[in-house]
Amino acid sequence: MVEPPPADEPVAPTLYLGMDGTGVPVRKEELVGRAGKQADGSAKTREVKLCTVWSAEGLDEEGTPVRDEGSISYSAAIESAAQKDTDEVPSEFAARVEREATRRGFERAPRRAVLGDGAKWIWNLATEHFPDAIQIVDRFHAKQHLSDVAKSIYGTGSDLGEQWAHERHDELDAGDIEAVLSALTSTRAER
Repeated sequence: MVEPPPADEPVAPTLYLGMDGTGVPVRKEELVGRAGKQADGSAKTREVKLCTVWSAEGLDEEGTPVRDEGSISYSAAIESAAQKDTDEVPSEFAARVEREATRRGFERAPRRAVLGDGAKWIWNLATEHFPDAIQIVDRFHAKQHLSDVAKSIYGTGSDLGEQWAHERHDELDAGDIEAVLSALTSTRAER
């Protein structure tokens, strides 16, 4: 069992917990019988699941938040995050995330945020295990989703779509979420 930090050990005012999955190449014998994304249904990779916990109370010279030195920890393995609603125990990955969050004192932080790429499995895990945490789509993937919206509205390769996406990316970088939401709302109303 993982022990949380001692009660008298300070915890950062805000802790961030990130989750993701990515394919990693493995030997052919490790892929036997596994379905994959290739045209013929075969696999070239196995998915590794990763969780990370960090704080970011410091700012750089431009005032941009930066991860606090020495605050980041990682835990990863080739394991599943899949889980049925009727399962009595969490998935292997959910258990890994809970252990790392416990070890780092995530629940003791006054502010907690879970970052992810927008995948439903991440938000389901976050909602079940950290219901009071703020859920945030990371900036890279938020920009990717905005670019997908532009392609959907204006077509792939459209100059107007690329301009629209670039403007939304700039607004996102400036922290002007209201402008991004307004553009999404007005674009929807125009359709």
